[in-house]
Amino acid sequence: MMTTTYTNNVMAEKVPSRRGCLFYVTRLLKWLGIALVTLILLGVIYQTVATEADKRAYSPAGQLYAVNDHQMHLYCTGEGSPTVILDAGAVAMWAWIQPTVAQSTRVCSYDRAGYVWSEPGPEPRDAQHIAADLHSLLEVAGVTPPYIIAGHSLGGLYARVFSHSYPGEVIGMVLLDATHPDTWERQGESVSALQMASSVSTVLARVGLMRLFTASQNFDLPEAENALLKADASSNQYWDSQRADTAALPATLEQGRAAGSLGDVPLVVLAAITRTKDQGQDIERALQQELAALSTNSVYREIEGAGHITLLTDNHYASFVSEAIVQVLTAVRTGNPLG
Repeated sequence: MMTTTYTNNVMAEKVPSRRGCLFYVTRLLKWLGIALVTLILLGVIYQTVATEADKRAYSPAGQLYAVNDHQMHLYCTGEGSPTVILDAGAVAMWAWIQPTVAQSTRVCSYDRAGYVWSEPGPEPRDAQHIAADLHSLLEVAGVTPPYIIAGHSLGGLYARVFSHSYPGEVIGMVLLDATHPDTWERQGESVSALQMASSVSTVLARVGLMRLFTASQNFDLPEAENALLKADASSNQYWDSQRADTAALPATLEQGRAAGSLGDVPLVVLAAITRTKDQGQDIERALQQELAALSTNSVYREIEGAGHITLLTDNHYASFVSEAIVQVLTAVRTGNPLG
């Protein structure tokens, strides 16, 4: 008997895998997402470690005082009256100027709340609250009026609100490329855009990107102060404070408008304006001249070549600032008009 065996070899047909573009796009996005999260985590670690290293590397030049439930840094040098108060946001900004002015009288600089050695203060951070902080700081530290205030940028606007809020305490003023309350409106610029940029910067700071940007900056100050300012401008606290200041900017500008004139208080206005035919420069020049008109006893000067920041931080331009402060000091002491 013959047996026939049938083998049923069924060949499985191989069907090519047809993975469309969506599959590869999805996989790419997945790996990009993983890479992004990894970079963010590395950035946060980098920022945290570097910030702690900065805190150990530097120490305050002056003393810390308890003001309205937060610590504030004040640095006073020299002797004499009236006391000159320097307001530019940070003590280190006055590194070239404070020693020179201190040869003539007592001079105090301070870190605004949230900057360098001063702890953040309660919000809102508008001009009235910032002026109140400064007034309380001076009281706690035993720095009594009368005062001459030199204010740079927003510090100039804060100085005007301080003078308005505490009548009779400010007997002289120097405005250094100071903020005019109508600057943004007259220049056709948006405060809201500035606020948005400031908010974005607080996020970028937390992953170390603002630190990387600041690393390439140079403030033209002595080495120690230059390094300190770079460290501060790399910190989360600095950008959080910038956000708080810009969030309160509309209220600050209104308070500046309400501050009114200075009467016959000796006033010197220094403007850092490039001599060009640019319309924006013409507007800024007019705004600075309006600030000079706040007093019937004033002098207006343009410092050729100076920038908004280098007016303080470049030793050459800073000499004009020291000269202006001493000029106001002399006018206060002698009673003679500025000229």
